Amino acid sequence: MVGDEFRRVVEESRGGSIVEAVGRLAARVDIPEAWMLADAVRMLGRTGGQDSLSLLEACADEIATRRARVRRASAQTTGIRFEGFLASVIPAVMFLWFFFSFGDDYRVMVETARGRMMLAVAVGSLVVCWALVLAILRRAGAAD
Repeated sequence: MVGDEFRRVVEESRGGSIVEAVGRLAARVDIPEAWMLADAVRMLGRTGGQDSLSLLEACADEIATRRARVRRASAQTTGIRFEGFLASVIPAVMFLWFFFSFGDDYRVMVETARGRMMLAVAVGSLVVCWALVLAILRRAGAAD
């Protein structure tokens, strides 16, 4: 996939400008690293290639820093993800256990309108909790 994109950049640059070809690459893949590469190539085009090695090294360092930040955020949020999973699974397992093990007293939950409403509220609260955990995880990843 990446090789195909760079082949396309080479083909496009033959008929025009490498700066424009890399800019179109960045627009197609739309990831920060591609935009950084496009900016670096644009700067190299403006300066005539002077000091190109230090510019590309700076880009490589920035990409490595971003990837390390993503790995660190993923490691820091592993506990939250696991706790969210457990908090979601335990009520479902308990419901199934009670429903099938304790007879008619717990079957009321699915056989009456009041019981179904209580189940709907319980499932709704789980969905809200999942959404909150997801928002926390996204903020933790974006803040780091």
